Amino acid sequence: MLKDSAQYLTYWPQVVRAFAGAAFAEATADSIAGCGGVALWLPPGVGSDEDAMGALVQEAVPADEHDEVFGVLGQMDEFHSTEPH
Repeated sequence: MLKDSAQYLTYWPQVVRAFAGAAFAEATADSIAGCGGVALWLPPGVGSDEDAMGALVQEAVPADEHDEVFGVLGQMDEFHSTEPH
């Protein structure tokens, strides 16, 4: 999705914030050994900022790749559990 390193460095922190930034507010973010591994868990009832994520993808991904990227994201959403997990 973010193929260019400058694009990655610009957008990835924003994508993480939109996707799982609520884990920090919920105190459900954890890391080990100097951030050698990180877990961002969103508890039931707390979700990603999907509007922000959509806007970021639209801005960061070239227009000719939108169909493919949004298609993959749509497929991921289809298979995401609708029950608390």
